[in-house]
Amino acid sequence: MPILGYLKGFAPFKLDALGLVTLLGADEVDRHVGKLVRSRWLEFLPLLGAFVVASDKFTEKQPGFQLYNFSANIQTPDMAGWFTRWLVKQNFKTSGACVEWDVKSKPHSFLLDMWIALLIGVVVQAGLIVITVLMGDWWGLANAMSMVISTIARVYLVGRNTAWLDRAVVENTKKAIEKVDPKAFTASSSVSDKLVLGEKRLADLDQAKVVVVLPDARAAALFIPKCLVLDCFVYNPKPPKSTDETKRVRTLPVREKKEDTEEQSTPIELVYYTIVRWIAWIAFGAHVVTIGMSDLVSQLITVVIIVVPTFLIVSGFGCKDNHVGTRLRARIFNIPPEGEQVRRADVYAFLKLTSGEEGSLEKWNLAPHRPNTEFWEAYERKKKVFAQVDDLRKLDTYRERVDAMRETQARLGVLPEPTPVVTSTTKHAPLDTA
Repeated sequence: MPILGYLKGFAPFKLDALGLVTLLGADEVDRHVGKLVRSRWLEFLPLLGAFVVASDKFTEKQPGFQLYNFSANIQTPDMAGWFTRWLVKQNFKTSGACVEWDVKSKPHSFLLDMWIALLIGVVVQAGLIVITVLMGDWWGLANAMSMVISTIARVYLVGRNTAWLDRAVVENTKKAIEKVDPKAFTASSSVSDKLVLGEKRLADLDQAKVVVVLPDARAAALFIPKCLVLDCFVYNPKPPKSTDETKRVRTLPVREKKEDTEEQSTPIELVYYTIVRWIAWIAFGAHVVTIGMSDLVSQLITVVIIVVPTFLIVSGFGCKDNHVGTRLRARIFNIPPEGEQVRRADVYAFLKLTSGEEGSLEKWNLAPHRPNTEFWEAYERKKKVFAQVDDLRKLDTYRERVDAMRETQARLGVLPEPTPVVTSTTKHAPLDTA
C-alpha cells in the first residue's frame, strides 16, 4: 500500500540510546530527594532519574521498616516516606545510634541557601542554553529547556511536601501546647505570633520513646515529641481533606463511600501539585528524546551537568541532615557501650523503659524471653547505670558520655573501672549538629 511505503521512508529525525542515561541513578535520587533535606549549592541543578519526581515515587512509603512506640504501646510497619529515606541516608554503623527530634520555636530560614543555589543553577543551565543557541543546535536548545522545566518542577514538588510537613509540625505542636495552656494562642493573636512557639513550651513537650528497626536489622533509639509521632513520622504529611489515600494525613485504610455521602472536592493545593507533575512528565519525555537528537557537544555538556550534581547531591554535598524542613531538628549521637560494642540491651536500657513498657519487649519479640538470664542481667545492669547518670543525653561529645557512664559504673560497683575510651570508630560518635 502507498501509505505504508511512505511511512517506511518517513524519518524526519533519529533517536539514539543516549536517552536511557536519564533512567540511571533513580534509586539514589529517590533516597535523597525524598528525605526532604535541602542542598545549599545544588538545589536548582538538574539530576538524573527525573521521573522519580514526576511519578511522585519519592513520597511513597517503603516496606521493611518497623516502628515500636513504647510510650503508646503501639507497633507499626507504617512509616512516613520522608522518615524512612532519612534513616537510610544516615548510614548508621551500629545499632547504638540515638536520635533526638526537637521542634524549633521559629522557622529556620533557608533564604540565603536558596539564593545561592538559584544563582549556581541559573549560571550553569543558562550557559548550556547560550551555547546551544550560538551553535544553532535547536534540538540541544529544546533539551536544555526541558531540563530547566524539570528542575523547576522538582523544586516545586519537593517544596510542597516540605511545606506540608512544616504545617503538620506547627499544627500538632500548637494543639499539644493548647492542651496544657488553653490560652496560649488567643483568637486575636496574629498569624506570625502563632507560628512562633515558645522555647519553654517546646521544652515541656512530652517525648515518646521509640525504637526503629531498619530492613537490615539495625536499630536506632529515638526520642520524638508525642504530638508529632502519628501525623509527621507515621503518616505522610499532606494537605487536609485530601481524598487521595497517598496524600492523606489520617484515615487508613480507605473508607467505602456511602450513597448519601457527598463527594469531597480535591484541595486546590493537590490540583496544582498534579498539574506540575504532568508538566514534569512532559519535560522528562522531551528530555529523553531531545538529548539523543542534540549535537555531540551539547550531549557531552548535558551529561556532565546532570551526572556531576547527582553524584554530589547523593553524597550529601551541601546538605544538613539534622535540619528537615524549617521546624524539625535532629540531634544524632551514639549510645555508650557496656563493653566493646553496643548491644540491644544497651539501647533498651538507654530509653529508661518503665515496667509496663518493658512488657512490650517480649510481646514484640524485641528481646529474649525471661529464661535468657544473660540478656536480662545485662539489661538490668545497664539500666541501673543509666538511671544514675545525670543528663547523659545533654553531654556534647562521645568521650564525655563514655567517661560519665564509666564513673557511674565504678561508683555503683557494677563493673570494675576500665581504661577510658578515647574515641569511637562509628559514624555518629561526636554530636552531629549544625
